[in-house]
Amino acid sequence: MVQRSSLKYKGWPLDQWGLVEFPDRTFRKIVGYHAREGKRAVGYDRCQQKDNIKARRTICTVEYPLIEQGWDRDIVEARLFTEFGFMWPKSYCTFCVFSGSCAAGPAHMARLRDHPPQAVEVLALEYTSMALNENGSFYPKDTLYERVAADGNTAALRALDDHLASAEWALYRVRRVFPAARTDSCRERHGDSCSSPWPGCLDPDTGERTLPCVQWHGRACREPQPACRDASRKGKASRSVEVVITGTRAQVARLIRRRAQEGGDHVEESTLHPLGHLRSQTLSRGTVFPTVEEFHAIAPSGVIEKQKKNFEKLWRNTCRQLRLPV
Repeated sequence: MVQRSSLKYKGWPLDQWGLVEFPDRTFRKIVGYHAREGKRAVGYDRCQQKDNIKARRTICTVEYPLIEQGWDRDIVEARLFTEFGFMWPKSYCTFCVFSGSCAAGPAHMARLRDHPPQAVEVLALEYTSMALNENGSFYPKDTLYERVAADGNTAALRALDDHLASAEWALYRVRRVFPAARTDSCRERHGDSCSSPWPGCLDPDTGERTLPCVQWHGRACREPQPACRDASRKGKASRSVEVVITGTRAQVARLIRRRAQEGGDHVEESTLHPLGHLRSQTLSRGTVFPTVEEFHAIAPSGVIEKQKKNFEKLWRNTCRQLRLPV
């Protein structure tokens, strides 16, 4: 499997350099997957093939010398030890979700014991993430906090408590719009984007809409039609995060309760994280799409305010469609 983080921070920068350096020539790409990472190589090949198809040429060829030699990680580490005289540690990010896999888990716990500041940093990151998104834990079935506790790393947990007690906190307003997912027939006809005409919609000679386009799309070609969306499945959500106010933990806790009481909202203590989160719900998401959600939550400050340029328009239009107050 090719992970998005690898593509974003490793593959994409190298690919952009390659396209600039070799704009019209095919080049070779050497990837260091070892012999037990054959599935990753298959996934990488698939991604590269898609890029080649889009470019209508072979941008590059991909080679995996360690796989070709049959070298797994144990062999590579032994070779490095022979060359340099010490065990070469595996590079990784403390906040990488794959650090908790069966193979990497013990080493990850050991590093968190050896590096308390980094342990507090990543534990606090998970706590804040779950305040804004209950599904924001590092692992699908449990949290990093629970794994550190099971590892007996009480020093890290105490340091986290001290950090949360002394840190500046913020009251956040979170809104999400959940559109309906695109149908298979929509993807087949429109490709990557549904907001623009697919190639068969316009006659290349006259620039006019074709008969199949009129039959499929009706009066408008650039707006998604009913057949393009499946109301039973969630599409890619859009999110807005705003900082309402900052202060001490006690101050923002009192504020969220007061604002909720004044607005008639429900305040709840989420227990999905062992330390709990305080949240007030203004709009709850529905089970049919599109739908929206709005809530306030408190967490350590530092989350960057973020929303796409068209979010407010999307929010207003969706609320009006659902007959909700904008």
